[in-house]
Amino acid sequence: MKNAKGNIIDVPYIPILILIFAITVLVMHFVLTEMHTEAAATGILNATILNKGVAALTLFDKATMIFLAATILGVAISAYFIRTHPVWFVFSLFFLAMAIFTTAIITNVYDAVATNAPINASGSQFTLTLHTFRHFPLYIAIGGVIIAVAMFGKINTWFGGGAIGRT
Repeated sequence: MKNAKGNIIDVPYIPILILIFAITVLVMHFVLTEMHTEAAATGILNATILNKGVAALTLFDKATMIFLAATILGVAISAYFIRTHPVWFVFSLFFLAMAIFTTAIITNVYDAVATNAPINASGSQFTLTLHTFRHFPLYIAIGGVIIAVAMFGKINTWFGGGAIGRT
């Protein structure tokens, strides 16, 4: 793609996609667990297949944290290669504050879903995901600082700087 550039409007979609992914896995775990109880009682479905499905879904507990860390690392690496002017640091702090407040709302949404009465048993199976979402604003703040350091902490060539060793 020629002239393909990122858009700042795309950034808030990342926590929302993580939220949708985590809630989907949580609901799928709840449904499979309920199907397993019904299958054990009636004998219609093979219970070992449902056990494997539930076990496979619990692997996604680690995937939420890995996806968050990989996203922050990828954005920090790509932010290093962006040529920036120091005046944009103020705007990046404002955007980081908005992202922290937004993820606080996302934290409350996931907590309300995971601690809901019918899904509570499935929610307790995903301890790392619950920990990730309960500390989501903190992780976003740490990621924002890492990204800001990568973006603004490099030797800036905006004003002809970066001439280390050049005569």
